[in-house]
Amino acid sequence: VLRFADEQLKTTLAGYVAYIIDRNENARIQALFDRAKNAMDKAVTENEFKAAAEQFKAVPEHKDSETFAKVCLEKAENARKDAILANAKAIMTNKTIIGYQTAILLFRNIPGWKDADKQVFDCQQKIEEITAKEEAERLECERKAEEVRLEQESKAEIARKRNKKIAIIIPSVICSVIVLIIVATTVINNGKYNDAMALMEAGKYTEAIAAFK
Repeated sequence: VLRFADEQLKTTLAGYVAYIIDRNENARIQALFDRAKNAMDKAVTENEFKAAAEQFKAVPEHKDSETFAKVCLEKAENARKDAILANAKAIMTNKTIIGYQTAILLFRNIPGWKDADKQVFDCQQKIEEITAKEEAERLECERKAEEVRLEQESKAEIARKRNKKIAIIIPSVICSVIVLIIVATTVINNGKYNDAMALMEAGKYTEAIAAFK
């Protein structure tokens, strides 16, 4: 038609073509925008929001792209902070000093975000409680060890005194036994001697000789 049409018709048809091209371009831009909007609505993580922001930036021709890109970046930052907050709280559940210290470092990366500052205070309190408990347990162990040491020393002292008494008593007993043996031997010998003398005085010399022997 453009080949054989007059100028007025050509101008009209060119207007139609321009309108169609413009309509198609607007449709393409809107489709890209809608796709980016759908990605933003489904996004949850920091990376997902950043990806949606890049999709909005890819269609700068749309009047709302810049605004929505900024919204996505804000949501990405919020998601980042939420992830740090959740991770720090998960680490807190270990209930160890190193766990609370690690959580504090994470919370301090997002100051002022939700209850991050309060969690830092709570972690510090937990660390103090654990430290106090460990110190109390250490002192209790030392006390018990000291009790055992004193008990052992007491037993050793009792044994030492007992052994000392035994060392004093045994020689005395031995001496007493020796004295008794000597006395008994002397008494027995004296008796035998007297018997031999009696035999001699009685004129029983043969018996007396045997007795003296």
